[in-house]
Amino acid sequence: MARTVCRRAVVAAAASIGLLAGYGFGASAGAAPTGPASFHLDRVSCASPTFCIAVGSRGHRMSGVDNSTKTLIERWNGTKWSIVAGPNGTTTGTGSALRDVACPSPSFCMAVGANGTKTIALTWNGTKWSIVVSANPAGVQYAYLDGVSCTSSASCVAVGRQYTPDGRGPTLMERWNGKRWSILDAPTPPGNNPVVMGGVSCPRSTNCYAAGSFDLGGPGKPAALLLHWTGTTFTLAYPGTKTEVSSLTSIACFSPTSCTAVGHAQTVNPSFGPIRTMVERWNGTKWSRLSSPSPGNGTSQLAGVSCVNATQCTAVGDMATPPGGRTLAERGNGTAWSQTSSANAPAPAESSLSGVSCRSATSCIAVGHSVLQGGDPDQHFNTLAERWNGKAWSIVAGPKPSPT
Repeated sequence: MARTVCRRAVVAAAASIGLLAGYGFGASAGAAPTGPASFHLDRVSCASPTFCIAVGSRGHRMSGVDNSTKTLIERWNGTKWSIVAGPNGTTTGTGSALRDVACPSPSFCMAVGANGTKTIALTWNGTKWSIVVSANPAGVQYAYLDGVSCTSSASCVAVGRQYTPDGRGPTLMERWNGKRWSILDAPTPPGNNPVVMGGVSCPRSTNCYAAGSFDLGGPGKPAALLLHWTGTTFTLAYPGTKTEVSSLTSIACFSPTSCTAVGHAQTVNPSFGPIRTMVERWNGTKWSRLSSPSPGNGTSQLAGVSCVNATQCTAVGDMATPPGGRTLAERGNGTAWSQTSSANAPAPAESSLSGVSCRSATSCIAVGHSVLQGGDPDQHFNTLAERWNGKAWSIVAGPKPSPT
């Protein structure tokens, strides 16, 4: 596997087998940040071509682990990026990190993530960011939010993960009604094995689709999972096969009859195969696996997807190819997917994309990170942002955040 691969995909797999330190919310309570400063952008949402918000975290690397201590929020105005001041959680000894953001308009955004071992949610009112009280399940050790989708300032749905002291991980799904968050009674696949929902998309306020994975065969054996909520009922779908391990990390729905979910899959029976991209499409009746390019030397995975209509979707991720990890961008027309050339940080840095938001076929913003590699596990991460103009991807330089 590439030394630098999509942080979101690796984090989902690590957390599903209990490696919570790799999630990046502080190595231990009271530990002072040391080592090189490190910055990540995980997801981005564009309300217009001149208003995009990207979220992530900033902190330090210790012993090769990214320990996020502060939220990171950046804004794109169509020309340049700027850092936007935002609040952090208040948990003593551990940190805050944002994992996803949804902006139905320039005057409202909802960002979600984790604050220590609890969920965190921030709202943007067009002028400033504020913490809102998020819902946390009772009797759990950890609860994080990984994905959010909003149809308006009064209707958002978020998904994530939770872990009970006895090792179970029921499905976590929450709803925002404009005033408060509440936990939805979402179903959990049989066996109570940990569930990680990485993304959610709501084409209607009471019609949402979520994508993720659960440990079908026990710890370390994730299987792709899809969830549909109609406002009153839930339906689970299992697009994986018995001969593979798989995970879906992002989903985009243009309408209730047109959704695309992306991630990765690996054949494990009769032998382990390479990690390949995975694309699932919903036509209003059923989910079906679509063929997608899997370039790279043994590892190719998709981490983010955005669809401007039923036949125009863009997905981003990363691939392993000499001399190291490189970004991966693909475009789908509703039936077939093709690779498009994407930009990378200057060599010898390795690059990865984890989120994308498109306002049209000629206007997309993708975000992620780059890292210099050379045998030192504490090489710091830098933010990475790219722009699609309908013909090519190009890197858009952003400000250098402060780790404090």
